[in-house]
Amino acid sequence: MAAQLGLWQIEPNPNKQRKYIEFIDYYANLSEEETLEFRTHYLNEAGEIMGLGQIIRQERQEGCVALVTRLLRRKFGLNPELGPLLAQLQTLPVEKLEDLTEAIFDRAEVSELTEWLRQQQVEFN
Repeated sequence: MAAQLGLWQIEPNPNKQRKYIEFIDYYANLSEEETLEFRTHYLNEAGEIMGLGQIIRQERQEGCVALVTRLLRRKFGLNPELGPLLAQLQTLPVEKLEDLTEAIFDRAEVSELTEWLRQQQVEFN
C-alpha cells in the first residue's frame, strides 16, 4: 500500500497513476483484502487515486456518520423508524451531520428528527 501512496505523491497525472497502479498491484502481490482496502479508501469512483484533501473529507464523513449512528442508537434504541434515517446518513454532507448531532438532543421522537432533517434539506437545497 505504501507504493500506491508514494505513487500518488510523485505522479499527479491520473492516467499514469492508473497505469502504474496496475503494475504495482501485479508485482506487490497484495492479498485480496489489502487490494480491497486500498480501492475502498484511496480510489475515487473513476478509479483515480484521491488527493489528500479527498481522503481527509472521506474519513471525516465516515467518522461523522459513525458518531451520528451511535448517538441515534443510544437515544432511540433499536427503533424500527431509525432504518430510513440511518440509510440517509451516508448521503448527508458533513455540515448537516454535525448539525444533526445537536438536533438529536432537542428531539424526543425519531419522527421529529426526521421532520427536522427534511426541513433542513429544503432550506439547504
